[in-house]
Amino acid sequence: MGKKVPLDQYPQKSRAAVGVVTAELAGTDRMLTTLLVDEEDQLLLTWTGERGDQATVIRGSDLKTFLRTHPGVPLVNGRIASIIKLA
Repeated sequence: MGKKVPLDQYPQKSRAAVGVVTAELAGTDRMLTTLLVDEEDQLLLTWTGERGDQATVIRGSDLKTFLRTHPGVPLVNGRIASIIKLA
């Protein structure tokens, strides 16, 4: 799952704060990583699917924008192994 969330949806908190919800996860869902991404950035995704190990590049502009608590949308058909922000 992946999504873009505008930074202004994250309130500034004091150091004693517990934090804020970034995604409502269900069942065995887990958070792999979070990245600060601009529209022009490119991300390299690797995953394991029905055809074995695969890789693809997506642009920051291709990610859909959602509210902070929305889980996002599937980026690939399989289990994501890594996401790397390309220079």
